[in-house]
Amino acid sequence: MTKSLKVLPNKVFRFIQQKLLKDTILEQEKQTKLVNLLQSWIDEEDEQEQQETGEYLIEALDQDRLSERPLFPAELKGVTW
Repeated sequence: MTKSLKVLPNKVFRFIQQKLLKDTILEQEKQTKLVNLLQSWIDEEDEQEQQETGEYLIEALDQDRLSERPLFPAELKGVTW
């Protein structure tokens, strides 16, 4: 009985070690896939779409303000933003 108790902790330790290693590798693979996806979005470089999105965001932010003062005044385009 003593012999089986000595062997069990080593088997459990190896099992846990292998499980952690496998989980770590799988997590790294997921992270790599995510990084590759994000990089592919960055590399697409659709300037027209980026310009339209930027203009829409500026307009939306200026419309939904409590103040009458615009957040992005046209006269400061290219100077401060």
